[in-house]
Amino acid sequence: MKIVGGFIFLLALALWCLMWPVIKERQPARYKIKLLLPVLTLFMVLSVLMYGLVGGWSQYQSYLSFLQTEKIKAEFGSVDKVIEKLAHHLQQKPDAQGWFLLGKLYLNQRQYAQAAASFEKAIQWGATDKSVKRLQAQALALAQQTQRLSLLPGVTVTVVLPPAIRRQFSDDTVVFIVLKAPGIKMPIAAVKKQVRDLPLTIRITDSSLMIPDAHITDFHKLTVLAKTALSGTIVSGPGDYQGVRWVTNWQKYTQSITVSITHPIH
Repeated sequence: MKIVGGFIFLLALALWCLMWPVIKERQPARYKIKLLLPVLTLFMVLSVLMYGLVGGWSQYQSYLSFLQTEKIKAEFGSVDKVIEKLAHHLQQKPDAQGWFLLGKLYLNQRQYAQAAASFEKAIQWGATDKSVKRLQAQALALAQQTQRLSLLPGVTVTVVLPPAIRRQFSDDTVVFIVLKAPGIKMPIAAVKKQVRDLPLTIRITDSSLMIPDAHITDFHKLTVLAKTALSGTIVSGPGDYQGVRWVTNWQKYTQSITVSITHPIH
């Protein structure tokens, strides 16, 4: 945004230099307006184009980051494997670029505390790019937010989709994580994700509940369901897969409840 502001300032300065001789001339106002109108129009068009260009560049950078992650998945089968190998390599031969890449991989995997620590290592090893500090600040904020969320009562669920089944779906196929309670027909909570997000660990709290004035602690027995949805709706059909866990006294669980999507829906 600073680039945009600087460009517009210089453009306005150049515009003023062009306009000043016209304004200074002793000519009728109508004549001056005819001369100045095309210049003002050009200024507005260039300002809008520059703003759009910078916004488009930001989206392009995000798309490149997404492509980089997808390439890693295709080559190594798992980003987690790459993280493990890169982290081991950096313990032996640390460098700024390696720590920066590790931080971005952690950030992509939503491991925010590890991402912030990796970006700090990158800075210690000489990284000077402003994007490193920006991403570090982002990771720290997300880590704090995740920490606050973990203190709230909630069900932590890890959803896994085996590679053999994953290959049957595109990355943008919808996945639902659903909580059901005995005696209640409709789901008490439903979270919508995509196949590209898996494996995924989420925490379902009161904010995700679909029943007004209810609390997650009101339900001692839960059915935790994770399923693909080719239709894009919560109603799955032929070709979809699901996984189910039945949980009693979930508040006593100290670890995440893992649900593996392995059973075909007929």
